[in-house]
Amino acid sequence: MSSTLDVAYNSIQHSFETASIRTSQSSSNYKTYVSSSSISFETESHSTSEDIPTDSWLIDLESKLSNDAVYDEFNSIPSCRLNRFNEDGRQSENSYRNRYIDVIPYNDTRVRLIPTRDNPYGYINASHVKFGIENTVYSYIATEFPLLLTIADFWRMIFDYNVRVIVMLLGDNEIQLGTNYFPKIKDRKYRTEHFEIELISEKNHRDFYLRQLTIKNLHAHETRSIAHLQYSIWNQKQLPLDTLSFLKFINLVDSFRRHYGETLPCVIHCTAGIGRTGMFILLHLMIQCITFNKKSSVANVLKVMREYRMSFVDRTHFYIFVYRCLIQIKPRLLTVRKGNFFRTNVRHLHSYSQNRRANAKHRLDEVMHDTLLIIKSYFPSYATKQAKSGLQIGLGRRYMNSTVPTST
Repeated sequence: MSSTLDVAYNSIQHSFETASIRTSQSSSNYKTYVSSSSISFETESHSTSEDIPTDSWLIDLESKLSNDAVYDEFNSIPSCRLNRFNEDGRQSENSYRNRYIDVIPYNDTRVRLIPTRDNPYGYINASHVKFGIENTVYSYIATEFPLLLTIADFWRMIFDYNVRVIVMLLGDNEIQLGTNYFPKIKDRKYRTEHFEIELISEKNHRDFYLRQLTIKNLHAHETRSIAHLQYSIWNQKQLPLDTLSFLKFINLVDSFRRHYGETLPCVIHCTAGIGRTGMFILLHLMIQCITFNKKSSVANVLKVMREYRMSFVDRTHFYIFVYRCLIQIKPRLLTVRKGNFFRTNVRHLHSYSQNRRANAKHRLDEVMHDTLLIIKSYFPSYATKQAKSGLQIGLGRRYMNSTVPTST
């Protein structure tokens, strides 16, 4: 078993190291990417150089923080669309499926389920969020923490949209206040009418949990593997432990997202699906903009995000935390011409000796090293039988070509 898992991990490692260099060449300064819901997102292309992003860009971020301009910037962003069409979620047949009466998805961006007798509108309080950056569409589903009566719909959404990564942004004490939607004990199963969910493994790290779940369609007899990542340490303001801790977590989520397929939607939820969920998506998108040398302001990205779901990043301190994270990312650690934020650091990390690793000058290098170890630790959670028979996945230059268990 161990040899097979090493092969799988080494294949992942090799795919990062041999990833092709991508550069952006455009005949115009601006590119507009239009999502399926006709919401546009503009990014400004600027020339490739050795120091990207420029010092002036980082100085601008720091300046807005120091002179409190970030508060005015945040307050100037509309919290929702001018014409908010969300009548679907306010229908009497659907209103009781909302956790909060003031957080309702827009009609045109809401996630639509196959209608059933119990749910004739196919309604769930969840919203599609899609951004195009460097010819890649980053797809998210932002949703609320499921209610007891919507857990079955939640898992229908996971299966119907082929979701392989779920991000939970809640502390353990917050989960206890609600109804958990997955089994907390290994090998214990949670059943709905159509699906059976099982906890295969759980690893408790200092500030987050990494779980492997399986979802089995009881009618089609199809089983899929799902990575469930929960960031669990939040302060009284519902902010993460620290910036580096959260960047490490985003890195880990991103690596699993790429492993299962970049085009698949990633489900992200907190309680209402707007505050911490919006903070996670905003920060992830800004990292992609920096990585691919797409100059776009934090305010502009958030403005477009709120076209998909109302009240994203609903508190000022969430917005400020995103700024602090971006400032923490050092320009010299982001060689954008060599790919994404994770992949760019992998090659020189592997060349570190244990001595050099211990005396690393940049803490972000340690974050990347730790992320590699966590990914490797994920594979032993699979059963021996699953690990021995692998399925080869090769979905293009920007995907991993790695051996994964057949359950995926």
